[in-house]
Amino acid sequence: MAFKLSKRMFFFIIFLFIFIFYYISIKGSFVIFLIMSFIFLYLIVLIIILYVLYPNIAKERSFPKKAPTVAVVTYAFNNFQPVKRTIEALLKLEYPIPFKVYVITDGTCIFLKNLKGVKQIVIDKKYFKKSKNTKSIVMNEGLKYIKDENIFCVDGDTIVDSKALKRMTGFLEENKVVAVNGILVPENRKSFWEKVQVIEYSLNWGIYQRILSAMDSINIPIGAMFLMKKKVFDQLGGYSTNNFVEDKELGYRIIKAGYKIRCCEVAYGFTETPKTLKGWYKQRKRWSRGELATIYEHRDVLFNFKYSVFGMFVLPFTFFVQTIGVAFIFTYIFIYLRRFFIFIYFLISEFFKNSILLYPNFSSIVLPSTIYVIFLSLIIFLIYALFAFKITRFNLNYRYILPFVFFIFIYTYLLISVYLISIIQELLGFENKW
Repeated sequence: MAFKLSKRMFFFIIFLFIFIFYYISIKGSFVIFLIMSFIFLYLIVLIIILYVLYPNIAKERSFPKKAPTVAVVTYAFNNFQPVKRTIEALLKLEYPIPFKVYVITDGTCIFLKNLKGVKQIVIDKKYFKKSKNTKSIVMNEGLKYIKDENIFCVDGDTIVDSKALKRMTGFLEENKVVAVNGILVPENRKSFWEKVQVIEYSLNWGIYQRILSAMDSINIPIGAMFLMKKKVFDQLGGYSTNNFVEDKELGYRIIKAGYKIRCCEVAYGFTETPKTLKGWYKQRKRWSRGELATIYEHRDVLFNFKYSVFGMFVLPFTFFVQTIGVAFIFTYIFIYLRRFFIFIYFLISEFFKNSILLYPNFSSIVLPSTIYVIFLSLIIFLIYALFAFKITRFNLNYRYILPFVFFIFIYTYLLISVYLISIIQELLGFENKW
């Protein structure tokens, strides 16, 4: 049972922790030096251990001797035309026994009637009314009609590689493994903003999921493309209808029930990412607030031996790094703004006092700890990128140089800023909108 603590008090404590760390780091950059050194050392050791002890943790498993029945499921409503490409890809999936492609729908997608091999699950339109999470309600209702052993769930804007399902199935033969993710990468890659997200997805999927697999700590069956045992999905009560990140919340319940999630690094899905900064901000704020709400709902996992490495280390460490990341941003903003204005004031005062325009000495602005952090960040980032890009088959060519630089020096700070906004909105009780 989760320890008794109101939601606002929970987020107030987080905010207070950020402020305390911010205050401490303002007083001395040595604190930043020590903490960043610890994090960087941990990440390097983690990569070494991962590739020495668990080199095959995300490799394809042998297909079961007896193929389990599987239902391939997507959803579409309000005459959502792009789902046709998704369905066409799903119909081409390789699998040793026949399977059906199901589309959970409200009956408005007339074009589905002409698609061979597709079975519509038409549910009452009342389930498609605006709610906190329409997808959860629709999927829960539609999946009641499916009796196959496994369900392969795919979002309507995700294009799945033909070999993905077959490659993922073998993982479900492992003890306690009930769900499998594939590698999700962006399909749209034209604009600068889209290219930045390609780099982000390639890094996250290429190495992070493998690390979490090695620690039995993947805590989300990615809603865009995942395979799961149907009886466990039913046993856990399906998706939560009160959470904006229904897949993340389901992942926590999977872990708490004693089950595991794996990732198959040779099963690919291609998804649509936000094309504009505004769209990206809305998506990431929804994800951040959903994640924070999930952590609060399942706060009994934090520092709990019952949930092994995930409860005792992975979740607390991730939560800690995200939180101090917010403090770091404001520490550097405060320090640099103060130093910058002092620097400008000194130049102007010398000019009026002695009529001399001094040559700017920018070394008086730049902190030694900043150079250290940037240097180590680049080393860690390049090590991660080296492994990650190989797994996701991402080619870092000249078109991605500027997005790559932007990702290193700016993008991470944008993500952390969204995280802070999410904490404040959760603290103040703002309504979360899809």
